[in-house]
Amino acid sequence: MDAVMELSSKDYQTLLNLICRLHNAKDSKALFLEIWDSLHDALDLTTGVFIPADRESGDFLLDGAQIFDHPSQYFMEYALHFSTLDPVFSSGWFRSFSNDVTRLSDLVPPDWFDTSPYAQDLLKRAQISHILASNLGFEGYPVGVLRLHRENREKPFTQREILFLKLLAPHLSQMINQFREQSIPEYSPKTGIMFIQQDQSIFWGNKIAKQIWGDRSAHDFNASGSDLPNIISTSLGTYRVITIPIQALKDTDDPVSEKIKAQVLLLEPFPQKKSTREKLSSLGLSPRQAEIAALVLQGRSNRLVASDLGISEQTVKDHLHDIFNKLKIKSRYQLIFLCANAM
Repeated sequence: MDAVMELSSKDYQTLLNLICRLHNAKDSKALFLEIWDSLHDALDLTTGVFIPADRESGDFLLDGAQIFDHPSQYFMEYALHFSTLDPVFSSGWFRSFSNDVTRLSDLVPPDWFDTSPYAQDLLKRAQISHILASNLGFEGYPVGVLRLHRENREKPFTQREILFLKLLAPHLSQMINQFREQSIPEYSPKTGIMFIQQDQSIFWGNKIAKQIWGDRSAHDFNASGSDLPNIISTSLGTYRVITIPIQALKDTDDPVSEKIKAQVLLLEPFPQKKSTREKLSSLGLSPRQAEIAALVLQGRSNRLVASDLGISEQTVKDHLHDIFNKLKIKSRYQLIFLCANAM
């Protein structure tokens, strides 16, 4: 039967409304805000994530991801640890960027959800039972991957829902690409972020970090932390390199941080027009909270922050707890992402 004939009149009306709302959006963030509620209801979704891809390389820009009704701590775990285990990516399915649509269950064997570390250690805790994905592309160029989630294990995505998303995907890709060509800055944070493994190999970085480091190794950035802060000159300008040691990142009660065995390098434009504290204050932090968050971004542990400020370690923990609540985050890794994108 033809794909179009399997959709109802109500489905078509919903699709037309969604497409109209896409064209009314002012930027790509507003685009998803415009359609999420309707898409959520039409496909009976629980949560969703859009991960943009670099137009030239096809590399995914995890720091530019847009998350819908999905607890950020789970996406942080996904970005830092589980993304390489995701069959949507590891199978190579996404690489065509052809606006194709698939269920995760169509990419894996029947027992995968019961045996895979990704399914057991992340999806189960995040209460995700079914995933519908689309590899968005426009005129042969990568746009990104849209992942839609459903909690109810007894209700897998149907062929009708696959067809619905297939019809919507080209319009979605076109509008995202249009905003990207208008140089919307949301995909290009000015501060580079790199994650360095214990053997000093670089296993992830955002787009600006990749442009900065080029063919360098982690050793070129003094990732051991012995000679920091370090100033480097690149074709993009001058950057200050800040190392945040693994132990400082684990100085938290959050179990997410305990799983991640990597230190972070921040590549911050130098000199800064505004101080780090001023930028942190723009996130709504009080002067004291901004002061403590700035020290955390310098790689200081709770003990060292307490020593620097002449306060108790428990007071530092209390302030960090308030900071995390205010910013709706769970760990220092998330604080780094959030603050780096505000810089």
